[in-house]
Amino acid sequence: VNFEVYKKMTRKKYFWILTIVLLCTANYFINLYRENINEFLPNLTTYKESFISWKNSSLDHQIISPTREYSFRLKQDHFNSKESIKLINISEGKTQQYESSKTSNKSDETIERITESFEKNKTINFLDATIERINKSGEQDEIINKSGEIFKQTNEMDEIIKEKNDDNFGIILDLDENLLPESDTKWPVVVMQNNGRTGNAMNSYAISVALKKEFGDNATIAVTREVYTKVAKMFDIQRLTMPIVEDSFPGRVSEMKMNERCPDKFKVANDYVAHIRPCIRNGITNFKTTQQKKVVPIGGYPNRMYMIGEYIDEIRSSFHIKPSLLNKAQLFLHKASEEHGSNIVFVGFHIRRTDYVGHSQKYNGVNVPGPKYYSDALAHYRLRFDKVLFVVASDDLSHAKDHLNKYKDVVFSDMKSAAEDMALLASCNHSIMTVGSFGWWSSFLAGGEVVYALLFNYTIPPFAHPEMMGPHGFEHFHGIPVI
Repeated sequence: VNFEVYKKMTRKKYFWILTIVLLCTANYFINLYRENINEFLPNLTTYKESFISWKNSSLDHQIISPTREYSFRLKQDHFNSKESIKLINISEGKTQQYESSKTSNKSDETIERITESFEKNKTINFLDATIERINKSGEQDEIINKSGEIFKQTNEMDEIIKEKNDDNFGIILDLDENLLPESDTKWPVVVMQNNGRTGNAMNSYAISVALKKEFGDNATIAVTREVYTKVAKMFDIQRLTMPIVEDSFPGRVSEMKMNERCPDKFKVANDYVAHIRPCIRNGITNFKTTQQKKVVPIGGYPNRMYMIGEYIDEIRSSFHIKPSLLNKAQLFLHKASEEHGSNIVFVGFHIRRTDYVGHSQKYNGVNVPGPKYYSDALAHYRLRFDKVLFVVASDDLSHAKDHLNKYKDVVFSDMKSAAEDMALLASCNHSIMTVGSFGWWSSFLAGGEVVYALLFNYTIPPFAHPEMMGPHGFEHFHGIPVI
């Protein structure tokens, strides 16, 4: 009996010893977490305040502008000499011009950040909830882990960007305090926006270049980031010097009632560009009269190329295809010349199909050109040159092969992207196009003769048509009638 009593007492003794040890350990970790929270909370609050300041600064950062927190920097590895970038600071009425120079042996350390990586509203809401939970609850370890993810995501943005193709991004948001303003912003600010694909984005960018030449002394012409990003995938970013605004900027301006609506009297039915110049002139006149700073958003699909006819040299200067894309195109043409002989004249041939078949019927009232036009276009160049090789690219390559594979002087693109296809077509001596902006721009960039389908009995003129291109700048475009 005595032994059993002793055994029970021993068990109670070890139980209380273990309990005391656990309580001490728990107290130690609680104190440790409190110290961490005290250090973490001020930083978190500061981060939140900085983030809210940036988000709510009305127009300060809606137009891309360098400040002490956020600024632009051209990628260091793209600088061969000092470059000048024009940017805008709306809040101070300043256009800011900056110089950046190449830093040797540091191109691999170039830091890129994309605005879209910041989900501003979600981040701020989470920060609010996090701070409240820190102040009111004891779930400290969970809070620290979740809050730390925000900073981890921010700090690891470099890794996110490294996974992307460096050539896809040019002017980007970055942290830099070494840039100073030099000149004034001109009002109104005209914003070209377009959510179309590569060809449509090029339309908007090219027309913005033309508008800058016309109205740059009295207004600021800019493009949205969406337009810029699509164009920057294709062309050397050092040449893309138009100011950029965030995609959310036009909507933000509308909420603040700072947008300059285009009067209906300037609009023409079924014409996406007739109103643009009158709207800008109207905005300039209103600013001179009222001194109210306004933004003129220009949306839709500006597909009347007569607007750029007088500014061909400036647009060609902007659209320099990236060397990486040109190298792939030249390799393809070199292999083709080895198989088909030397002294070959290359003719790029773009066939647009897929969704454009229905689009052309619905909006233009005509069918896209088919096999009869293909044969006529090939015959045109075969009569002109002794040795010609047609390089075919299409968004429906199986259709193209069904109708053209029988010809020995035809080869088909094996490129993996639309940008590579455009680079290949633009590397040819001459061009054939069917319909659409992609084929038109590929032909324009090639710089030689262009054969296009001259369609009739339309409700709205198709993209490649004398009414759309006008009398100047495109004399090397020749239409083959399609009835």
